[in-house]
Amino acid sequence: MNNKEKIDVLFVADIAPKKLGSFETFLFSLEKFSNQYNIKIKYIFSGDVHEKFDENNLDYDVVRTENFSSFVVTAKLLKKYPAKMIHFNFTGMADSNILFSKILNVKNIFFTEHLCPQKCQDKLGYLSYLKKIRRYFYALNIDRIFSVSEFAHKRIIENNFVSESKIINLYNGIDINRFNISRDNLQRSNFFKENYAMKIDSVLITYVGQLIIQKGVKCYFEAILQILKSNTNVLFAFVGDGCLRDELTNSIPTEFVNRIKFYGLRNDIENIFSLSDVVVVPSICEEAFGLVAAEASACGLPVIATRVGGLPEVVLDNRTGLLVPPGDVLSLINAILKLADDKNLRLRLGNEGRKHIENNFDVNFQAKTLIENYREFLFS
Repeated sequence: MNNKEKIDVLFVADIAPKKLGSFETFLFSLEKFSNQYNIKIKYIFSGDVHEKFDENNLDYDVVRTENFSSFVVTAKLLKKYPAKMIHFNFTGMADSNILFSKILNVKNIFFTEHLCPQKCQDKLGYLSYLKKIRRYFYALNIDRIFSVSEFAHKRIIENNFVSESKIINLYNGIDINRFNISRDNLQRSNFFKENYAMKIDSVLITYVGQLIIQKGVKCYFEAILQILKSNTNVLFAFVGDGCLRDELTNSIPTEFVNRIKFYGLRNDIENIFSLSDVVVVPSICEEAFGLVAAEASACGLPVIATRVGGLPEVVLDNRTGLLVPPGDVLSLINAILKLADDKNLRLRLGNEGRKHIENNFDVNFQAKTLIENYREFLFS
């Protein structure tokens, strides 16, 4: 690339966006609006990208290094791609790149807090005083901070001494066209027969996410086993992978092997949702947002989620789904049975969930909002 080519924003994300998820979809929408508003964005990733990045004409580079936060990496990036603004994603607020960018005279620095600043093992959010001071010092160099939920917004203020005037909520956007499913009864019937040897009128409860303890899958699995002892019409699907997969699959009693299925990682989550009746998000660790819950709601499915982190912003209790206390097996059981036994309630909650996502989390609205923030600083 010619160094004289204009770059307005260097969008730096310390991830390898190889799957076609909501973040990737957000970038495609961001690129669309950047072209409309004549803003040139160069995307920098730390690993391989999905083939759709080329199809959507994103101008990107991949920087492979063991230390993405080093001064040398930052200096090389800015020398190769001099930009008026740099926007960091999936790095820490106290990441060295932020300070290095300021030293190297980048005019404006943006930062998105994708992950909840509160660690699962630190439920009360107690960070050491020195860590808070360090994060505060780094935050002084950031012109705008984006939080992916109101919950994350509050946590940033609590844990980092950050001025609220710098923070703007920018929700994780959902592609409401992709996650707009229609049910195919024949497909559903074949799926149930092939995978569960059950009839189409069974109720499929689906979990999508990492199979790790923080996601609450152990207490959820305990709830499943209790339900299956007395209910013959409910089936369960797990989509995702993680360190608990073998433990969970080996714990399935012989009599339930045809009613609990694990499908591994999938890139067609919307197709899984089209076969499902209810989605469960049983996290015991505070989620910054809750993408799976939002995607399921966009598909018109009722969601059972725990009352933690940003999930209550996505799942409205008794309006778009049901909220339960984290780690509460009995509450999970009651919520699952309540929805499994009431098709009309499932339809009502699912329809309201779709409206909630359309009105608040449309990916195009979120991407355009970010572009407007870029414009505010680039052309001021």
